[in-house]
Amino acid sequence: MSHADGPVLRPYSVVEANRALVFIERVARDLVEQFDSLIESQTMLDTADKAGDGDAYARIREEIKTTFDKLLHYRQSLEDIGVELQDWAKGIVHFPFLADRREVQLCWMLGEEQVGYWHEVGQCLESRRKVAELTKPGKYISEKRTSDSSVTQPR
Repeated sequence: MSHADGPVLRPYSVVEANRALVFIERVARDLVEQFDSLIESQTMLDTADKAGDGDAYARIREEIKTTFDKLLHYRQSLEDIGVELQDWAKGIVHFPFLADRREVQLCWMLGEEQVGYWHEVGQCLESRRKVAELTKPGKYISEKRTSDSSVTQPR
């Protein structure tokens, strides 16, 4: 399975994705909070610039740099465990997943209690379908089949 930047990622199972939420939810919450702060700081920077307040401008600019560095750290924390940050403002995360021998993505958004949705690679939030569809016989490969090498194996 390929990642947007090229590395090969091992697919998650739904169970593994839900277990990872303890960590992911904490990171996503901090990330969304810092992203909101970044947007607010950018507005304050523009105001300081228009007012000609060089001291405030320099201070806010340094705050923006610090916040941006935190955001990059949070994104890297997610990538380190093999998930992809899809939306900075909403805290949407994608997990690689194999269904019917093809790559799809499990999709979770901050505020959801579990990983309950999936969609085709490259599709957006509006195209999400319920994970329960993945286990319907004959439609998609169930995680329970382990003899097929294309099925997600437990982590």
